[in-house]
Amino acid sequence: NHRVQKFTIAGAFVGAIGNTTATTGTCPAAAVAPAWCTGGTFGMGAGDGAFMTPGMVAYDSANNQLYVADRSNNRIQVRHAGTGAFIGNLGAHPVATAGWKSSTTTVAPGSSNYSCAADNCLSWPNGFALDDANGFIYVVDSGNHRIQKFNQSTGAAIGSIGRTSATTGTCPAAAAASGWCTGGTFLAGAGDGMFSNPVTAAFDAINGFLFVADYGNNRIVKVNASPGAFVGAIGVVNGSTGTCPVG
Repeated sequence: NHRVQKFTIAGAFVGAIGNTTATTGTCPAAAVAPAWCTGGTFGMGAGDGAFMTPGMVAYDSANNQLYVADRSNNRIQVRHAGTGAFIGNLGAHPVATAGWKSSTTTVAPGSSNYSCAADNCLSWPNGFALDDANGFIYVVDSGNHRIQKFNQSTGAAIGSIGRTSATTGTCPAAAAASGWCTGGTFLAGAGDGMFSNPVTAAFDAINGFLFVADYGNNRIVKVNASPGAFVGAIGVVNGSTGTCPVG
């Protein structure tokens, strides 16, 4: 339905946010809902506060903010969890513009669903993980076969990990990035430190590890989050030159 719905812990419906096309309640008749509303009919949209096939959501309790993976719009949205108000977008810019932005200040209205592979850009961001204590957000940039690390507060890109094929920055020219790097071109890969269409991630705040569902490689990958170093993987092994069993 291209919306995010809010319920009480008991299961009672509170309201929804997204792009409305009609209403019989408190939602606007044909606009982006500025707050949690009821009675609306929702459709896909690309403007600020609209969604197109949203995926994962996460709650930041310290700041009372809601993060949404707005997948088909190639961006992460942050909203005020209490009011539902739009705060900003990460990604979805035709240039590598850093930080949380509104589309009206960076691109023409209606063209915010832009996919690209440069730093700060996203392609089908299916999931993410929050490190609230240290102020980072790890975005699963599925279409670019990489994990990107951002400053949670400012939205500034810190670096990416995955398999690089070329570089104009700190990433290796043709290898698995051994740490968070910038300026790389990323491709799917099956070796240690590489990803193929990863879909979601979880952060272990106690031990500082990032666990990634590496969908295309049928495995779970463990990463030391601070340096971005590959630790290991689990799944069915078809071949090995290391510590993994074969078969």
